[in-house]
Order: sequence, then structure tokens, then C-alpha cells
Amino acid sequence: MVFINKRVVLSLITIFAMGFTLALGTLAYFSDKEIIQGNILQAGTLNLEIGNDSQDISINLQNLAPGDKGIAKSLKLKNIGTIDGNLSVTLSQITNLENECVEPEIERNCQGSESCTGQDKTCQELEGELGEYLKLAFWMDANEDGNWSSEDYYLKSDGTKVFWKDVDGNKLPQEAYESLNNFDGKTWNNIQKIGAGKETGNFKIEYFLPENTGNIIQSDSVKFDIIFSLNQAI
Repeated sequence: MVFINKRVVLSLITIFAMGFTLALGTLAYFSDKEIIQGNILQAGTLNLEIGNDSQDISINLQNLAPGDKGIAKSLKLKNIGTIDGNLSVTLSQITNLENECVEPEIERNCQGSESCTGQDKTCQELEGELGEYLKLAFWMDANEDGNWSSEDYYLKSDGTKVFWKDVDGNKLPQEAYESLNNFDGKTWNNIQKIGAGKETGNFKIEYFLPENTGNIIQSDSVKFDIIFSLNQAI
């Protein structure tokens, strides 16, 4: 006959029951798990496009004469990137070239004389006068209608811009034209916001050589760069 210690058996049963209770308690809490897959972090782009592939964006005016005027260039600027940007414009240093002193420029023997007017007094290679007499206007045809109208603005040589007013009509005001030399090294910061994938209007460069310009500019030329930059809009 086998004798069983009841106290031991009860203890074992109690321990087992406690362990089972703890196990059930652990499994009783709610739980869930989700996984987000394929995460990618990528920088955006800021990319300014001027004109189009078929357009020569440089300015090339030849045989200028007193009374000439017109549009030297009309450019569409586009942010082909994915981030909004602010447009700034800078003109480089302006270089005036004499090229040669033709006879009409130096007639009456005005070299070194302060009494002569309308004649070239220097004729040095980097002392051309065209930049002094040639007037340029830099303006934005914002609505692309070809006229000076609502939302348009022009750039002044003091680094500011002037917006269209209805009192001016649809003709670019004479005040927009300044001697090219006045724009030497000038910068206009954040003149316009260009959204991602968006275009500006047409940025226009117009010129006017006054009728009373004398022989002093004959054969002269002028060189400069226009730098357009797009900076991240914050």
C-alpha cells in the first residue's frame, strides 16, 4: 500500500495554481504591432531655368545709333525644381570699350580739352562712353500681356523695384530707363518668389539711345553679365 503525504500534495497543487494564474495574467493584456515599410528620405531640388533650349539668352545689339530703342531680350524664368525659391538679380561690373577712335569722335582736336562737348577727350581702350549714354530698363512683365500693366515692376539702380500704378497707363515710364553705367554691380535681392515647377512672367531688358547722343559713342561697346539666382524660400 502506498501512503501519500496530503500536505505535500496540497502544496504542489497550490504552487501549480499560482503559476498558472501568473501565466494567464501575462496573456490577458491587449497588444498589437504595425510595421511601416519602404521609408525614404530624399532632399528636394532648386533649379532655375532661363528661356528654353532653343533660345539664345545672351544680348547682342549691333550698329546702335541715336534714336534706337526696343526690347533687347525677353526671358522666361522657371523653377524646375521641387522647392519654392526667391529670385535675385545681379549685374556684374560694366566694362566700356573704346575699340577705336574714329575721325568724327576726335574732330576739332578735343583731346584733353574740357571746353569741347560731344567729342571724345580720351580715346583710351577702357574709356568708352556708350555705357554712359545708353539707357536700359529691366522690368518684369508679370502677367505676360506685353504691356506695362497690373503686377508688373521695374528695377531701379538703387536696388529697389517700382510696381505699376494705374496713373502710368500701359507704357513703361521714362523713369524706368537709366544710364547703363548706373547699374554697375547692382543687386536686387528676393524680387519675386517662384514656386516649385512654376514660371515667372517675362523678364524684359529694353534699351533707348537718346537722339541727342553725339559722335562720342561711335564704335564704342559695352560688356556686362546678368546673374539670376534662386535661393530657397523660407
